[in-house]
Amino acid sequence: ILSRPEGVGFNVSYGGPEVYWYLTDEQFLEFGKDAGIWIHPARDFEKLYEEKKDLLDKFKSVQKKKVYDVQGRYGSYGWYEQRFSEYDVVALDFCEVVGLSNPNPPLHVRSWLRNIF
Repeated sequence: ILSRPEGVGFNVSYGGPEVYWYLTDEQFLEFGKDAGIWIHPARDFEKLYEEKKDLLDKFKSVQKKKVYDVQGRYGSYGWYEQRFSEYDVVALDFCEVVGLSNPNPPLHVRSWLRNIF
């Protein structure tokens, strides 16, 4: 799990108590290029990839096709529309993505984390 290093990036507050942090393309590349797995917490990776292909192709996770989003088998709005939270299923999905799932049957099939590639 990566976290923005102190002193990197810039922040903006849009009138509320929240502070949003941003990185330049160069900062983002330096920050995440060596990560082996990328979980993109949105449904717009394909659009982002089209816009920033040259940059994103330098990421180890993209080269190894280990990029996941939250569209899963429920589609682009399933994350927000499901009636019940399934924290246990999200945890099992995460374990499967990082290669730490139980190897004994029944094998877990991811519900929330979809491999972009």
